[in-house]
Amino acid sequence: MRREVILLLLLGACAVPDGTRGRLQATVKYLASDELKGRRTGTPEGEIAARWMASQMEQIGLQKVTLQKFKAKGETGPEGLNAIGFLEGATDEWVALCCHHDHLGVKDGRIYNGADDNASGCAVLLEVARRCVASTEKPKRGLVFCSFDAEEILLGGSRFFVGSGLVDVTKIVALVCLDMMGGDFLPRDSTSLYVLGIENSSELKDALGKVPVIDGLEPRRLGVNVIEPLGEIYARSDYGAFRSKKIPFVFLSTGQPWYYHKPEDDADRLNYGKMEKGVAFVHRLLLEIASLEARPRYQKQSGITVDDLKAIAEILRRFHPEDLDLTADEISTLNSALEKIDRIVAGGAVTSNDTEALKTIAATLMGFASRRPKDPAQPR
Repeated sequence: MRREVILLLLLGACAVPDGTRGRLQATVKYLASDELKGRRTGTPEGEIAARWMASQMEQIGLQKVTLQKFKAKGETGPEGLNAIGFLEGATDEWVALCCHHDHLGVKDGRIYNGADDNASGCAVLLEVARRCVASTEKPKRGLVFCSFDAEEILLGGSRFFVGSGLVDVTKIVALVCLDMMGGDFLPRDSTSLYVLGIENSSELKDALGKVPVIDGLEPRRLGVNVIEPLGEIYARSDYGAFRSKKIPFVFLSTGQPWYYHKPEDDADRLNYGKMEKGVAFVHRLLLEIASLEARPRYQKQSGITVDDLKAIAEILRRFHPEDLDLTADEISTLNSALEKIDRIVAGGAVTSNDTEALKTIAATLMGFASRRPKDPAQPR
């Protein structure tokens, strides 16, 4: 390995702070530093990120830490590196927890640091692993911690992993996927953690129901169909590779904020207080899934449900139009969307005629979320 790569690895290993929040901040600031130049797959900095994640897994105490090399786009594509660590259970079954450490690199001379996407998920995964290693509560299923490369290149790392044979995928009973764990979807949305995909497994719903309430964190259930207008052809994160194998999954995210895939996705924008609460939530959820008596089953649920619409309406009602300088016409569009949702909910069912209107509403909401707020949130 080149001398500069070794130096950067050593830099990232120095001065680890005490406490969950301090370590979360340190991890994000390192992975999202200008020195790592956006961690693009196939670059020296992308390799540094992968090797650093593996080194952290080893320091925490995970077992059999492995670096997987692969080609992200066939034989001519960039070379990626997955970092995988294990914590054995009492059986030969596994529950996977994953994040991705790659981002977009440098474009037109500007660094896309990817603090929220997805240094935040990496930071949460490492803290959850730390708690699992330290815990005296050992679940019956083992835990496999996966930091994937090339998520930004058609989920390259996770697709390689599920086909690699490193772990028998028939023994992976469920996945918890972390992607963008440190932001606020809309201004003032400072307590929400979105829980998607769990509607496809009654056993995972049971596990979620056992997670204690965490003060200041609001887990908001949404069907994954809400964020997939093109269906399964376009998964929004690495859960797609596992879903293709019919593995039940939970996709956790604080949402797609205005700085998504922009150079402004920097470490000083994140909500570290919410991330710290997210660590406690993910840790408990992971252990509950790993301890389930019955193996989780995947039963695909189609379409958008009334419960989804209730959650969307709650998000919209917490929204303050003045935060984004919406015009009178845009505010009218927002109010019309709420009225439409309320009518559907009152009817008790989502009909086929409602589907196109709901797609338009979802697109409008995402458009509002992509606006830079008048007063962008600072770390909390």
